[in-house]
Amino acid sequence: MASPKLTRSNRAGWLMALPGVRLIATFIILPFFLAFAFSLTNQRLASPNPTEYVGFENYSDLLAFALFAQIDVMTNGGPLDSTQALVLQAVERGYGKQDISGGSTISVILFLIVLAISLLQRWLTRERS
Repeated sequence: MASPKLTRSNRAGWLMALPGVRLIATFIILPFFLAFAFSLTNQRLASPNPTEYVGFENYSDLLAFALFAQIDVMTNGGPLDSTQALVLQAVERGYGKQDISGGSTISVILFLIVLAISLLQRWLTRERS
């Protein structure tokens, strides 16, 4: 069995992979953590009010509404956008209303839901010995 030491060829491989790892960290991992940090504040894009820490208030506000129903196809948002799709609401709050914290909160929750479903699916379809 080969030793776990870092040999010259292994070191060269890691050095070649380093730019890709840095790109992934810069454009995927860092924005996720920034979105999570924004979701814990009341940050607005262009507001004279200072940013305040609100904790998980944005998450409790989001989960209090039934946002997961995909009725947008049938009602086109319903009267006064009362039934919007989740992704559309994230974009609308983040850009349209300049509510960065609200859009970030929706995005983080959507990511966690997709991650949980993906992990459950991988666990259910694993090879059993």
